[in-house]
Amino acid sequence: MVPATFTQEDTAKARQFILGHLSNCSIKGDRVVGNPLITYQELVTHIGYLIENESDGDRSGYLAGSVTEQEYALTGLMLSAVVVNASDSIPGKGFFTFAQHYGKISQKTIDVNGTEELTFWNSEIKKIVQKYGKSEPYFKPYHYNTFIDTKGHSDDPAIDRERGRVSEALRVLHDSLWEYFRNKGWDLHRHKMSQHYVSSDHLIPGIVSNLQSMWMHFGKSEEQLFENRALVNSSGPAQYDAFYCHTRIQVYIGDHDVRLWLIFTDNNFYDKDSFITGANADLRKNPAVREEFFKRINCIKDKGYFYVIDDEKMSLDEDNDSLYRFILKDRAGSYSGIVRFYNPDDPRINVNNIQDELKRGFEELYPLYQLMAYEVRNKVMRRLGNSGQTAGKSSGGSRPQAPSSIQQLAQNQGWRINGRII
Repeated sequence: MVPATFTQEDTAKARQFILGHLSNCSIKGDRVVGNPLITYQELVTHIGYLIENESDGDRSGYLAGSVTEQEYALTGLMLSAVVVNASDSIPGKGFFTFAQHYGKISQKTIDVNGTEELTFWNSEIKKIVQKYGKSEPYFKPYHYNTFIDTKGHSDDPAIDRERGRVSEALRVLHDSLWEYFRNKGWDLHRHKMSQHYVSSDHLIPGIVSNLQSMWMHFGKSEEQLFENRALVNSSGPAQYDAFYCHTRIQVYIGDHDVRLWLIFTDNNFYDKDSFITGANADLRKNPAVREEFFKRINCIKDKGYFYVIDDEKMSLDEDNDSLYRFILKDRAGSYSGIVRFYNPDDPRINVNNIQDELKRGFEELYPLYQLMAYEVRNKVMRRLGNSGQTAGKSSGGSRPQAPSSIQQLAQNQGWRINGRII
């Protein structure tokens, strides 16, 4: 018997079943290769229900509809286009009603065999297969293999050439996203030096001794970084104003996955101290910042993100109280932040989809970047009309002081400002 309503778990299982089926299809020219269609009965049977009568058949359409509602919110696609009646291999009337609701076809009496309806349906199937069908991955096995075993410590020219191929792939993504951000007018910037748009593809004595991953990244402007140069005295860390030591959004590749990461690196002391780890950190002490942060977290729940602290992680889908307690465990010297993981065979990062996937991901993470990067956060909170002081900044608007924990860390590490690490 098929229920009248379905759980989120039912919907998720049904969606994964459809995606698994589509992985055997592809687009060749203007033609779909393989059979993308499954029946309503196959769909409900997969999640453990049986169609025993006509009412069950009607309710199976509700499951397909719930899949489309979820998918449409994510990608704008009506995924249930591939779910059809066994008798005529056409979707039910409910599918076309949804299409009218989303403005895909005109508001008229629906004819499931009508020219407009069938033209839209065929077009939607092609879009779905284009996105979720079999496609060449953007990052190839040799990209991941660059970082396996002991290669990270090697300065062999052959391995440098492997890293060069990873760098080229990341640079293509970087350039595409940069144009997109510029058109958006975001306060998100690339490195001032073009050779650092992508992380190093070779070892650098005294600076880069192990390459287990590479990334391309966007973060603070040179003007924002310049503000930090007055924050430390001669005992401060040499890399205090370096781009990679501040909050960034990066696309990362290692030996087994790709990550979209709003990151606090181990050397990100000032942003992390002022936001989470310091005694007067905004997330702890400023209710306006904390409320705004979780308001923005709520917008990306159910999108596969985690908060990570080194090897620990918690899904953002957890309740906000639990998530808040977990985030407060963050500490200086850890790699942390908000991340989404992609397996090498994930269709979202194939050749057809990766640029659109990353654009959506940056759109999801940018509002949180605005709060997790100190200089940007101050501007955002002022614009929102919150008068509460932020950590380390006086009510008179004076330049923030270096957190005491960083000063102590600088002394412990013996850092000096006699050169900058980029």
